[in-house]
Amino acid sequence: ARAQQYAEAWERSVEAVKAIGGTCVEVDYSPFQEAANLLYQGPWVAERLSALTNWLNADAEVVDATVRAIAEHGQEWSAQQCFEAMYRLQQLRLEARQALHESQA
Repeated sequence: ARAQQYAEAWERSVEAVKAIGGTCVEVDYSPFQEAANLLYQGPWVAERLSALTNWLNADAEVVDATVRAIAEHGQEWSAQQCFEAMYRLQQLRLEARQALHESQA
């Protein structure tokens, strides 16, 4: 149901842009989505865990339960995976810039 609501909201936004004379262009969103996945579900959660470790060790309850649950997944990532993700993010940054550049042509 929520996906349908999002799709309908998106269509209303597109129509509103067109109504004021705007032009919509398609952009390859895949590099943006992959980057988001790396940052919020990948090795970057290890960095968040590092930032919260002192609080978690002292009193885990002071950290929001949702934030704590996400950060605790940081233990699942190796240093090698973190570096590989950093290199991939650099590549995705280039791909995202290219996608935006192409949308302006």
